[in-house]
Amino acid sequence: MSAIPQDVMPPILAEIAGVIGLDDTLKLVKHFGGIRIYVPASPRKVRPEHPLAIAIGLDPARQLTEVFAGAELPIPKMDDWRIKVRNAEISRLYREDGWPAWRIARRYSITERYVWEILSRSREAEDDRQEALF
Repeated sequence: MSAIPQDVMPPILAEIAGVIGLDDTLKLVKHFGGIRIYVPASPRKVRPEHPLAIAIGLDPARQLTEVFAGAELPIPKMDDWRIKVRNAEISRLYREDGWPAWRIARRYSITERYVWEILSRSREAEDDRQEALF
């Protein structure tokens, strides 16, 4: 997954990513974005069926508990950033991996027409960057 630019990443997520890594932090955002989560007071209280363990895995959940034991953490939604990452992944799948638009549409639960719109916008952005070089 793409790195989050520092000017976009909220400080709480940067702190969490420093503990459990970016990929697991993004899983946390996907599952709990927009709400506060309660971190158990002890890593021993995190079992495989705990919501944190289900969302990010048992080991990362326990690592999070070691640092943030007993805390309530606000997890930002980060919708704008997630859409940018999704669109970049769509562009990569089409341009670099050769996926057809219908397959991309199915993977992301969007319409094929919307895939073409995303690809068109990413092509325009690439053209704008290219013109800036000259």
